[in-house]
Formats: sequence, C-alpha cells, structure tokens
Amino acid sequence: MKDKCVLSGLVAGLLWTVLAAVVAVGCAAHRDDVLQASVKAYNKAMKWQEYEKAGDFVAGSYKDQFRKATADFEKDRLKIVDYEIVRSTIDQEKDSATSTVKLEYYWEGDGKLLRATLDEKWVYEDGNWRIVPSLDEFAHK
Repeated sequence: MKDKCVLSGLVAGLLWTVLAAVVAVGCAAHRDDVLQASVKAYNKAMKWQEYEKAGDFVAGSYKDQFRKATADFEKDRLKIVDYEIVRSTIDQEKDSATSTVKLEYYWEGDGKLLRATLDEKWVYEDGNWRIVPSLDEFAHK
C-alpha cells in the first residue's frame, strides 16, 4: 500500500511538471502570435500613412517623438512602397523583441526609390508589444 502512495505522489508530481511546461509553452506561443500581429499592423499602418494608428503601437515614453517625426513625414511626403517582415525574435528574459523589416520608400518630389533594412526594437508593456521607434532612416529631410 505504501508503494502505491509513493507511486501516486510521483505520478502527480510528474503531471504537475508537465502541466506547468505546457502552460509556459502556451504563454510563449501566445506572446509570439501577439508580437507578429503587432509588427504586421504597425508596418501596415506606416505604409498607408495611418500614423495615428501606428502610434497605438509606440511605447509610451516615445509617443511625442513619434508624433513629431510622423508630422515631418506628412509634410515632406514620405511614401513607403512596400515592406517585408523578415523575422522577429523574442528575448523572454528581457521582455523585448527585435523584428527585421525590409522597406522600399521614397520622398515625393525626389523620385528616387530607396531601400532600407530596419531592426525594430519592441518591448512588452502592460500586456502588449510596443515599438521603440528609431526613425533615423528617414531623417535626411
């Protein structure tokens, strides 16, 4: 009888360990899905000059900087022709991520198609992924 109790305890312990691992993997997969959706929505909004919508994805302390930069984009007529999300990787320990995005864009009036590869920095804030925008690529104007 004692052996059955010990065996039952071991099985229960193993089941709890497996359950914890499944939950952890599920949470990580969910965060990855949310990151992918956020990266896609942000870049789509930038392409279509929906800067207010793109601003919803900007980390809180960068919102003013983002608004100023996008006001300049509107004034100087930045046009993003296309973008490709190459990859996104999450650093679970730091609640951060990096997305590599290839862009084709031009400034209306210049007529020259430009290409850039950006490494977007993302942070996990209040249950959402937020971009820490570095808009230096577009600072030539």
